[in-house]
Amino acid sequence: MQNLSARAVPNHYGTAWISTASKLVMVNYPQTLGVTAIMFLTHFIGLRAGPIGGPILGIITSFLVPGIFVISADYMKFEKSEFMKLFIALQDKELFSRVVPYIGFVFAYTLFNSLFLPTQPFASFLLSLVFTPIALFAVPLMTFHKMSFRESITFSIDAAIKNIIPLLILGVCLSILLLSLLILLVLPLFFYGLPLFYLLFYPVYASVFLGLDVDTLNAELKRRVEGSVPSTMG
Repeated sequence: MQNLSARAVPNHYGTAWISTASKLVMVNYPQTLGVTAIMFLTHFIGLRAGPIGGPILGIITSFLVPGIFVISADYMKFEKSEFMKLFIALQDKELFSRVVPYIGFVFAYTLFNSLFLPTQPFASFLLSLVFTPIALFAVPLMTFHKMSFRESITFSIDAAIKNIIPLLILGVCLSILLLSLLILLVLPLFFYGLPLFYLLFYPVYASVFLGLDVDTLNAELKRRVEGSVPSTMG
């Protein structure tokens, strides 16, 4: 296995990650809105496809998630990104081959959820506790460290165990945020809140595996959001 290990991050990172993502959205808003539109379209397709919508959605989004991580990595370096990077898993044959087993995993998970747990939200939630850590860390590990899917699962589980408290805090905060968006149904909040979800996961991965200091990054992002440094996005 590679010379890489997950670290345990401070518990307050559970909320600090959300602050990071919100500032990344503000600094790079035009392109993040475009990425969100593509992802929203895939969700719409999934909803219109009936019982097989979940597995279809899982396959489509699995191809796009590596690109979201690559674009987010550019944002974190305060660099311009390219919209076509969203489709990097379809352009890079080696990455594609590594992602295929992950896509099979996502398909099996979503199919099982759709067929056997559509009216059992608590059981579905318990299953998501197993699936989410793998999905959260496996993709960037395969994308940036060229791990196999099996390797990435091992590292993902280790990272999730070491950071169970901040990840639970993050999950609770995201659930509240999503519920608020659904209840309020205010379009400006949707246009701001939805991009936040897609830019959230690179900071989580980077702080756990790359030693990113989220507090320092948030201070720099705050300075850029306040206008002392122009946006890097054209």
